Formats: sequence, structure tokens, C-alpha cells
Amino acid sequence: MEKTERIILQAKHRFRPQVSKYEFNDFDYDADDNIFGASEFGYKWNTDTGKLVATFDGRKRHDSYLHTVRVLPPFQGGHSVALMGGEDGILGVWDHKSHKVIEEIDIKSKMNEGADSLHSYANNDNNKSSFTPWEKQSNLWISHVESSESSVWWNVCGGVDDAGGHLTCWHAPTRSLVSGCALRETPNRVARNSSSNIINTVGNESVVLY
Repeated sequence: MEKTERIILQAKHRFRPQVSKYEFNDFDYDADDNIFGASEFGYKWNTDTGKLVATFDGRKRHDSYLHTVRVLPPFQGGHSVALMGGEDGILGVWDHKSHKVIEEIDIKSKMNEGADSLHSYANNDNNKSSFTPWEKQSNLWISHVESSESSVWWNVCGGVDDAGGHLTCWHAPTRSLVSGCALRETPNRVARNSSSNIINTVGNESVVLY
């Protein structure tokens, strides 16, 4: 009988913020093996010492916790970027080395501004139609963010109160909205096929969108 190696999982550190009453929804690493967590704020810890290095508190955020964090390599000699998003629908773009905010993007406002170039699959038959701007009182949140290997393109998904969800694609160097749509379902996660233009989402309906 072939001998198998015994693997033991043992916690080396328990990464905690100084004060927190919220759960953690997502995490990621940078190239230096620092770990980033998404909770009521974004957090960064040193994995060797277990110590908290930085707290990311966006200027536009008010008691609305984060659902997602993605740490990206520099693009075209630009910033070392961390993307964070959550309940307030703001995509926080941070330099994760200097811990300074680069920009905070209001997804709903940007989609409403670019409504003429967007579309919708929010009908029950999922046929393509024109995008109708979100109502002022509609609350939009971000569930997940992913990026191309080059960090040039970002895909963002999430939900809207009583109105399904959204999926958008962004050009990173200019941080501009290049494509997007409203969806009948609320996507919780987005993934991209690295060898093609195909994007998949999963959400609150029993399907994988392709």
C-alpha cells in the first residue's frame, strides 16, 4: 500500500482588526504575502508578524460593510491597486502600498450617466432591451470584483434593491465604464475566461450565466 503524507492544518495567526463587530466576507493577498480582508472596512495584515498594517476607510462610506477585495499587480507602470466594494455601491480604488485612495467610483451614478451605451436583460424572457437608469431611491451594492491578468480590465457585479442586479466592465488606466447591463438576477460572483471574452456569473437564481 502506498504511504500517504499526513497533512495537518494549523492556524499560525488569527488576523483581527483593532475593533470590529462585523464578519469578514472576502480576502486576498499581495505579492509580498500581506493579507487583505473585507469587513466594515478594508484591512491589511503582515502575514509574518500577524500585525495589522493598515485600515482602508473610504471617504464616501458610512457604516456599509465590504463584500469584496481584490489586490492587483501594477498595470503599465501605474499604481499597485486594491479594489474594494460593498453595500454602498462604491468601488474603492486604493494604492495598497501607500494605503491612499486613488478614486471612489459610484457604480449607480456612472451607469445612469452612461445609460445610452448600456443595455438590459432584466425582462423575464432575458431578451436584450434598452437600459433604464436606476431610480434615485434604489440602493445598489457590489458583490464581487475580478480583473484581467494585465489588470487593464475590471469586471464588477452586484445587486439592486427590488430590481435584480448589474454587471459592468471598466477600463483600469482611465477608470472609465466601457460596457454594462442590468440583470434580472442578482449576481454574487463574476469570473472571466482568460483565453476569451467570455464572462460567467452566478447569483440568486439556479443558473450560471455565460
